[in-house]
Amino acid sequence: MSDTTVDVPPSYYVQGAVGFHRQSSYGNFPEPRHPALMPGPQDSAAGVVEPGRTAGEVPAPVPELLANLTALLARRASHRVRGARLSKTLLADCLRMALAPSPATRRRPYASAGNTCPITPYLLVQDVPEMEPGLLLRWDPDTAALRPLGRRESAHADLLRTQQLNARTVQAVVLLVADLQEIGARYGERSYRYALVEAGQIAQNLSLVFTAAGVAHCPVGGFDDVAARELLGARDPSEAALCVHTVALP
Repeated sequence: MSDTTVDVPPSYYVQGAVGFHRQSSYGNFPEPRHPALMPGPQDSAAGVVEPGRTAGEVPAPVPELLANLTALLARRASHRVRGARLSKTLLADCLRMALAPSPATRRRPYASAGNTCPITPYLLVQDVPEMEPGLLLRWDPDTAALRPLGRRESAHADLLRTQQLNARTVQAVVLLVADLQEIGARYGERSYRYALVEAGQIAQNLSLVFTAAGVAHCPVGGFDDVAARELLGARDPSEAALCVHTVALP
């Protein structure tokens, strides 16, 4: 039997990526305008200057922020080396700090186009003490807590498509899943990019909190979409996993 395998040139995949990008380019869909975001008289060049700022100048750094940032940067290390095992309490605290709305304003700690909030984080437990292996949980922003969805048997076995990490060797995996129904109806083909921006901000929050807590972690874009859909039990094609975040690496 002859070998019919053909080496596909990299340019083929590059063109595929370019075509994928064009699918979310602006078309004829009329993006809505929010009146609160339109320029008004108070936004003129002669408007009020914020405290601590002079016109045309960048405000001086806040000392407390610099101190916190310096401490955070000092904790940077290889995100592929586990310094300590992740506990159930620490995991819940980290997710709450990264994702929970402000108690005072009920605003989430990340921006969302049109306040559609299409991204929902899911947590797959692998090896966390006091938590059942294979358990899938959904983040509930209203209660700032994880809601169990049941145990998954083997859908996670081939979740990651990368030679750098193995889904079986991490303690937990966070999946950032977009529901494109509402945001798609509002922003048309551009909605996919807005969902990616929101997922990126959430991943950044997770990275900052896990780093501050000394938890090894790594955001991953290379994962199997079919495995992710099986894991989530997603039936609607408008539900799409955009990113996964591996936590407490070995």
